[in-house]
Amino acid sequence: MDDDLKHDRTGGRVITRFPPEPNGYLHIGHAKAISINFGIAAEYGGRCHLRYDDTNPETEDMEYVRAIERDLRWLGFDWGEHRYFASDYFEQLYSLAIRLIEDGKAYVDSLSEEEIREYRGTVTAPGRESPHRTRSVDENLELFQKMRRGECPDGSHVLRARIDMTSANMLMRDPVLYRIKHASHYRRGDDFPIYPLYDFAHPLSDAIENITHSLCSLEFEVHRPLYDWLVDALFDPPRPHQYEFARFNLDYTIMSKRKLLQLVDEGFVSGWDDPRMPTLAGFRKRGVTPEAIRAFAEMIGVAKAHNRVELSMLEYAIRDDLNARARRIMCVLDPLKVVITNFPEDEVEWTEAPYWPRDIAKEGTRPVPFTRDILIEREDFMEVPPKKFHRLSPGNEVRLRYGYIIRCDEIVKDEGGRIVELRCSYDAETRSGTGTSRRRVKGTIHWVSAVEGLRTEVRLYDRLFRVPNPDDIEEGKTFLDYLNPDSLRILTGAVIEPSIADAEPGDRFQFERQGYFYLDPEEVEGGNTVFNRIVTLRDSWAKISSGGSSSPEAPGVQIKSKPDTHPVDPAPRDPTVHSDPPAPRDPLAGLDHTARARALRLADEYRLPMTDAAILAADEDWCRYFESATSDGDSVAIANWIIHEMRPALKSNSPADSRVAPEQIGRLVRLISDDSISGRIAKEVFVEMLTGGREPEAIVDEKGLRQISDSDAISRLVDAVIEEFPDRVTAYRGGKTGLIRFFVGQVMRRSDGRANPALVKQVLSDKLS
Repeated sequence: MDDDLKHDRTGGRVITRFPPEPNGYLHIGHAKAISINFGIAAEYGGRCHLRYDDTNPETEDMEYVRAIERDLRWLGFDWGEHRYFASDYFEQLYSLAIRLIEDGKAYVDSLSEEEIREYRGTVTAPGRESPHRTRSVDENLELFQKMRRGECPDGSHVLRARIDMTSANMLMRDPVLYRIKHASHYRRGDDFPIYPLYDFAHPLSDAIENITHSLCSLEFEVHRPLYDWLVDALFDPPRPHQYEFARFNLDYTIMSKRKLLQLVDEGFVSGWDDPRMPTLAGFRKRGVTPEAIRAFAEMIGVAKAHNRVELSMLEYAIRDDLNARARRIMCVLDPLKVVITNFPEDEVEWTEAPYWPRDIAKEGTRPVPFTRDILIEREDFMEVPPKKFHRLSPGNEVRLRYGYIIRCDEIVKDEGGRIVELRCSYDAETRSGTGTSRRRVKGTIHWVSAVEGLRTEVRLYDRLFRVPNPDDIEEGKTFLDYLNPDSLRILTGAVIEPSIADAEPGDRFQFERQGYFYLDPEEVEGGNTVFNRIVTLRDSWAKISSGGSSSPEAPGVQIKSKPDTHPVDPAPRDPTVHSDPPAPRDPLAGLDHTARARALRLADEYRLPMTDAAILAADEDWCRYFESATSDGDSVAIANWIIHEMRPALKSNSPADSRVAPEQIGRLVRLISDDSISGRIAKEVFVEMLTGGREPEAIVDEKGLRQISDSDAISRLVDAVIEEFPDRVTAYRGGKTGLIRFFVGQVMRRSDGRANPALVKQVLSDKLS
C-alpha cells in the first residue's frame, strides 16, 4: 500500500471495502477481514465501504443484512454513508456485459453445465472451445437480451468471457459471467431473471465504487487474473487492485457457512447466536467483548500462508480483556451442604470482601454473609484424598475465602451412601483480613451462605467439537461425528452470593476459582437469572488428578446415614446433553410425545423457560399442581419455587405427599412479590407450611415476619447505622460507593432481615449523599 501511494497508482486515496454475502452470520474468521479492511483504511486516513455481494437469490435474506450490521457496529466499526449492494448495480453490470459482447470479449454459450465442465479440460489437459464460441456479436446480443427479458428457461444459456481455453489457470478458460435463474431476489424481487456470478460482479462493483485496494483471503489469489482482465477491459486507471492475505482456521471450530447452517437447521445448536457457535452473535451472547475479538485479530496478524490458530490464543485474549473488567464474586455450581457446628444457629456475620485483586487498580467491596449453614463445591471435598489435594477432607483443615479456617469432623450420607452433608467446626480466631491469626493452611476454597445465597441458573459452555480439526474427517464419518457431547451443561441448582442482587443485565463477573461469567440480558428480560460461562480459568489441579475417588471411611471421622432430604439439590447435569451420536441440545429430549406437548403448552401459556416447563411436564401430577397454584400469581416465580424448593423437600417427590396446597404456594409467592416478606423469610415460612400445612399469611402474622416498608422506621434504622460507622460514611462520600452494600447489610441485621432492601438502599443513598 505504501508503494501504491508512493507511485501514485491510486490517485493518493485509500478506499477499501468489506464485502459480505448476506447468506449467513459473520463468524470469527470474518472478524480478521473486518479488522484488516476497516483498520487499514483508518490507518491511512481513508474509508471502508460496506458492500453486500448479493448476487445469489436463493440463499440471501434481509435477516442476514441486519445481523451483519449489528455485528459490525458491536465490533466498533462504522461505514457512515457508504453502505452499498451489488444488487443496486444490476443495471450497470448488465450494461458492462453488453460492452464485453460488443467488444468481442464475451459470448452466449448454450452448452449444458456438465458439457461446459467437460470442455474446460483438466489441470494437465487444455480445454476445448465451445461450438457456440464463434457466434456473431449480433447473435450474442440478441440471445443475451432474450435472457434478460426472461424468455429463456434456467440452464439453457450462459454468458461467458472469451479469454483462453488453453490457459494454465483453469479459471481463465472462458469463465461463466451470467446465468439464468428465475428466482425472486430479496431486494429486487423478480426484476432480473439473470444473475451475475461473483467473479464478474465483485471486481466491477469495486471499480464502480472507486475502491483502491480490494483486500481478500488467499484462496482468491487464483481469481486475480480474471479480476484484472475484467477491470482492465471496462475501466480506465486508476482502478482497483486485489491483494490477498491468508485466512486462518481456529482449532475446535468450523468456519464453513454451509456447515454452520446445517448445525442450525438440524437443531444441534439453538440458532446462529448459540454461544457455542463461532459467530460474532454467538460470542456476544456468550459475553465476550468486542475489544477481546479485536485484540485477538491483532494478535494473529496478517500473513501470506494459511495457518491454524490454537483456541488457547483466543481464550487468552478473552481472559486478558475480562481480567480488569469483571468483578470477583463467589458462586457454588455443585453445592454440598456444610454445617458449622460451633457457630450460632441464627447469627449472620457480614464481612466486606474486595471485588478486585490487588494487582488491579480498582476499588469496591461487597458484603458477604457467613452463617452456620454454608455450601461448598462438591469437588472440593474428598473422603480419601490423593497426595497434593489441599482442599477439604476428613480431619483436615481448609480456609474459606474471606472467612475462617474450618475442619471436617463428620460426614453425613444418605441411604444410598452418597455424601449429603459435612459437619465442620471453625476457628473463630482465624477470620481473614483481621491480621490477628498466624495460622496457615495450604488450601483455600470458595463458598456461599446456604441461608443468604441466591439460587441461579448457570450455563457452562465449552468447545463445540472434541477434536482440533473437525474438517479432517475420517472415512465413513461426517463433521457431526466430532461434536462435543459436553459442549453445554445447564446447572439449575447453583447458588451465588447475595451481592449479585444489584447486578445489571450484561454485567460480567469472575466466579472465583470457576471462570468468567455473563449475566444474560435476554434471559433477564424474560424474568430469568442466567449466567453464561464466557471462558474458564486455568485449573492447576486438573494437571495432577483427573477426578475424585470413592472410598471407605476415613479414620477418626464419624460417618452417619440419613434419608436424602438435604435442602439443596446438587446441580444436575444438563438433561439435553447426549453422547454419540450427537443430538440437538433440546430441553425436551427424553420426554414422550404427551409430556413434550405439555411442556410446549406450559412454556407458551405461562411464559416459562423451556427447562422449567420440561421439568414440570415430565410428571403430570406436578404439572397439575403448578397450574392450580398459578390461578392468580406469578407463574415463573411459582414454577421456580415448586422446582427448586418444594420438590427437593419431598422425599417421595410427589405433590400428593405434601401438606401444602397449590393455592398456598401461590399465596406465598404473592407475599414476596408484594414486598410483604423477603425471599429469605419466605423460606422459613415454607418450612412451617411443610410441617403443619398452615396458611402462609397466618405464619407471617403470628411470628411478626412482615417486611418493614415504613419509610420512617427504615430511616431510624439507617440513622443508627450511619452514626455507628462514621469512618465508612466518610469513605463512601469520598468515592467508595461500593460500601452501599455494607450499609444495607448492617440495616438488614438490625431489622432481623425484615427491612425492605430496596427501600433501605433508597433511604441510604439519600442520606449518604
